[in-house]
Amino acid sequence: NELDPHSNFLDSKSYKKMQEEQKGSFFGLGITLSKLNGMLTVISPIEGTPAYKAGIRAGDIILEINGVPTKDESIDVSVSKLRGPKGTQVNITIVREGYQEPLHFTLTRDEIPINSIPYSFLIDTKTGYIKIKSFTETTEEEMLNALAKMQVHGMERLILDLRGDSGGLLEMATEIADTYLPKGTLITYTKGRTADSNQDYNCDRTDKWEQIPLIILVDRGTASASEIVSGAIQDHDRGLIIGQTTWGKALVQSVYRLKYDTALALTTAKYYTPSGRLIQRSYKSLYDYFFEFEDEDQQTKEVPHDKIYYTDTGRKVYGGGGITPDIMIIPKKFSKFMDRLFRQLIFFNFAKKYEAAEQENAANSILIKLERNFIVDDAMLSNFKNYLESEKITFNDEEFENDKELIKKEIEREIRLALWGTEDAYKKYLQTDEMVTSAMEHFDEAIALYDEKIKNEENKSAKIGKK
Repeated sequence: NELDPHSNFLDSKSYKKMQEEQKGSFFGLGITLSKLNGMLTVISPIEGTPAYKAGIRAGDIILEINGVPTKDESIDVSVSKLRGPKGTQVNITIVREGYQEPLHFTLTRDEIPINSIPYSFLIDTKTGYIKIKSFTETTEEEMLNALAKMQVHGMERLILDLRGDSGGLLEMATEIADTYLPKGTLITYTKGRTADSNQDYNCDRTDKWEQIPLIILVDRGTASASEIVSGAIQDHDRGLIIGQTTWGKALVQSVYRLKYDTALALTTAKYYTPSGRLIQRSYKSLYDYFFEFEDEDQQTKEVPHDKIYYTDTGRKVYGGGGITPDIMIIPKKFSKFMDRLFRQLIFFNFAKKYEAAEQENAANSILIKLERNFIVDDAMLSNFKNYLESEKITFNDEEFENDKELIKKEIEREIRLALWGTEDAYKKYLQTDEMVTSAMEHFDEAIALYDEKIKNEENKSAKIGKK
């Protein structure tokens, strides 16, 4: 028999990376990197890390590591050189836009947190927002800290963003779900070939967040552990699910350590949502499983009736092929023109040049950095057009006009990222996020759904009492 697509051998490098991701930290400098035009380029320094404290900037090109050129190295080789034992030093040479000579830095490696929650803040005076990108050993602690901070500032309702969250630790997914569900509630259950694979996961604590109005955002990248959370919230009518149908991974892997620091990740069970749904997508065709990109018609197609299940209040939900959201939103497709701009990192590079120009005019730079309400005006759009021409990006007026608003949005996001950091840029970006906007409009519906569930439970208890 062939193995499923999620059972695989982990070489020492892959196994170490998996352990670091699950632990939530590694030792290094704290730089997000990419190869752009063959050059090792800083996408962003992680706040609070050695790279951030030393003044490493987005757009910096790392020319050398310990005197060795990086141009002909793979990004994996370069990253391995930047990482190392805590307290050890590494020398890097950087080329920066606006500087004639290379810059030299000696940085000391430190523990770098891999935050599973990169963003948490109030969108408005009462709406909290938490973005979970993976489920690691630190996710519950990160989330509870985020909730506590937002509560101090007046949070009354919550958007939990699981878009692009490919999963992680099953046990951590149950802890996250436990935060929002009453004690004793079934979160998920697993079934496998052996007795120890058959297990129920129930909420084992009472938490003060069990009644906060809740909406979860999902997309095609939402998978595995994040689907466990989404499925439990949906089946128990605890909140609304908004977005796209999720990936559909309901296979549980156990990791067995082997010789030479290698390991085997082997599927040992399947998990089910509280209503009994198995949301695993078919993997008869591995190509379709990993590379299928569903269009709008496929996203909204009717689910076969033999896969209908029911939530606590009697709403229909479906098994097979992921979690179908309560409110479906299909992201708009980018034009070929915008695809090209994204692929060539045009917005990132334009912002890099813009920041360098501002540094040359210190007074103007300070003014702009203080004025966070700046907008992308016609003058900046004209500069952007000139930049496209300098980069030999061909376009016509109709193409530019059709994508004008999106172009302005992307320019502003990258400039905010360069001047004020990731949270400022991300917070501004969410203001025009279609799914976030929809969530803000449907909190009353989420509250009404949960109220109906509570009312039904009270009626059931009353009937039992009369008997």
